[in-house]
Amino acid sequence: MGFLVNASSFAKSQGRSRVVQDCTPLVDAVSETFKRVRAPFFCPGHKRGVGASPEAMDLIGRTAFQADLCELPELDSLSSPNGVIMQAETAAAKAFGAKRTFFLINGSTAGVISSIVAAVRLGRKKIVLPRNAHQSAVHALVVSGADGVFLLPEYSEAEDVLHGVTPDAVKKALEENSDEIAAVFIVSPTYHGVTSDIAAIADIAHQHGALLIVDEAHGAHSSFHEKLPTPALELNADVVVQSTHKTLGSLTQSAMMHLGKQCSLHDADIHSALSLVQSTSPSYLLLSSLDAARAYAAKEGPTIYDNVVRLAQDARRRINDIEGLSILEKPESMSEIDPTRLTVCLGELTGSGFDVDEFLCEKHGVYAELPSFRHITFILSIGTSEEDVERLVSGFESVASHFRRPEGDQGLNVSALVPQTPAFGEPVISARDAFFKMNEQVSLDDAVGRICASPVCPYPPGIPVLLPGEKVSAECVDYLKLVLEVGGSVTGAQGDIISCLILEGNE
Repeated sequence: MGFLVNASSFAKSQGRSRVVQDCTPLVDAVSETFKRVRAPFFCPGHKRGVGASPEAMDLIGRTAFQADLCELPELDSLSSPNGVIMQAETAAAKAFGAKRTFFLINGSTAGVISSIVAAVRLGRKKIVLPRNAHQSAVHALVVSGADGVFLLPEYSEAEDVLHGVTPDAVKKALEENSDEIAAVFIVSPTYHGVTSDIAAIADIAHQHGALLIVDEAHGAHSSFHEKLPTPALELNADVVVQSTHKTLGSLTQSAMMHLGKQCSLHDADIHSALSLVQSTSPSYLLLSSLDAARAYAAKEGPTIYDNVVRLAQDARRRINDIEGLSILEKPESMSEIDPTRLTVCLGELTGSGFDVDEFLCEKHGVYAELPSFRHITFILSIGTSEEDVERLVSGFESVASHFRRPEGDQGLNVSALVPQTPAFGEPVISARDAFFKMNEQVSLDDAVGRICASPVCPYPPGIPVLLPGEKVSAECVDYLKLVLEVGGSVTGAQGDIISCLILEGNE
């Protein structure tokens, strides 16, 4: 397992002074700058909060408006940093063990799309990726023009949970597409905290001349405690994308992209690709929160995560002791599982994960990260308290009582509601070709046999059932209708309406 925070300082480039890890160069610069400004004739229009509505001021606070600055000279430029942003990114690279780190203000989505675009620009035109990749990876295929080689992830039938992919599956895909693969894209950890064998997959990818890009959106905290899964950067990944806001202390929508020590991509490759997906007016609130979150995690993370892991272990034990409930364990075919990610499996209770989620929200004020058909997932993080855990456990004690099936009741249970795995479409044309063709809106029932024009996926966690260029099957339609019936939502659909291509013979 990884543990990177012992390094207490980092060297700024080319002989500049050394700065300790608890420094916050960007936070300090923003704080000093907004105090100096007296007459702002620059964006944004609220002018340090003076023009903000009272409602917004009450919600956000005056300091947030004062710190909401633009790219003033002393605040550097996100697209070509050489000042305080570069200093903050360099500090982050040291803390996370990267060759280079880039701050993202459009979430991990920006990192996923730009890393795939940068890889494809090297010359090869195919990307190996799992079917349970986030939809941003599919959008990257549209933007880059690459073809996807999709892998079926491992599946736990008893819990109805999709996991990562195995090294053997990656090896087979690379051997079948020799010299065509630009990168292997892996989700690790998954939404449920399960990691793939990144070291083995990295070796296989590199043997075939491909980059390894790891979507580590749910693993930004892994560098800061020995009991957390090993960070992908320690396992020879070339590019690692992390949603710093998900498990550390930065603001929602802020993220980081790290280059591994041996990565062949250069700054220019990344900045060029990032320009497609990042704003030219970056939020300094988001950027500063990344700087502060890194410093706080590097300094206090080991101590704080001692407590978080303890709380998670306590919650795991107590919920496992509740009749009818169990916590997801590491699958045999996978590498590790994050102890701070609790996926509660509902067994034979009468309610679905969506029902349990609604019950916990309304009756106990407990809000989950991810409800699904037969389980519900909770994230414990740097901000989780003992009181939170007590409320969670108490809530599940009520859940077990409320949703327990009466003795002798043979009614339909949650396990019988859904297929064992989601149905997937059949590839017909590329995602990019499909995206740019004329399309029309059709009902799910009328879509059978048609070619899908845009990703259609139950959300969360954003795993497409249909991708652009895939033929819609009756099984896909049945699955999507079932998701809607039991309370889930489907992105890429408006009710039961989806986009399909207008092709000759389809009208």
